Parts: sequence; structure tokens; C-alpha cells
Amino acid sequence: FQTPSYIGEEWKAPEGLDKKETVFEYLKSKKDMFKLAGNMEKHFEIVKEEKDTEAERTHVKLIEKYNGIPVYGSDQTVALDKNNNVKAFFGKVIPNLENKNIPSTA
Repeated sequence: FQTPSYIGEEWKAPEGLDKKETVFEYLKSKKDMFKLAGNMEKHFEIVKEEKDTEAERTHVKLIEKYNGIPVYGSDQTVALDKNNNVKAFFGKVIPNLENKNIPSTA
């Protein structure tokens, strides 16, 4: 899909954002890299948060969605430090789903 499956960086979150807002702002900042357009909250859903107290990180787990339906194999994790700055992104983003012949009903 020619989208990154790992990004290790120090992405400083805008002040005053909670974890959810930080994750979606980060994804928005990477939309060209992920080849996505529009509202990131329509493309992704946060499914879980896991705290790693030893590393002082929170791992926010996401899934990609198309028309509200989870996309198989498109799990992502965004690692946040204690100040909600992004330390890493792991996972696969499948771009341009609207251009693929995918049934959107079960």
C-alpha cells in the first residue's frame, strides 16, 4: 500500500489536548503520508488504551474503518509519553478504500 508501518519520532502535541485529541491530530498531520483525506475520526476508531508504567507510555490502539466497518488487518498503535507527545506509530494504513471494490454491507 506504500504507507509506513512504523514511524519513530518525537511529535510534540499541541497544548491542552487529551490523549484522544492528540492521536487524531497526529493522524491528521500524517494524512498525506497515509494517503488519506477528510476527517481522521471517520477513518479510525480508538478501541483500547494500555498503560506501560515501566516505560511511562500509553499505547492507544486503533482500527481503520471504511463506512463504519472495521478493515481487517489494519490495526494501529500510537505510543504517547506522559505529556501526550507521540513517540511512535505502529501498524498498517490501507489508503484509498473508496477506490477499491469493497462490499460495505454484511
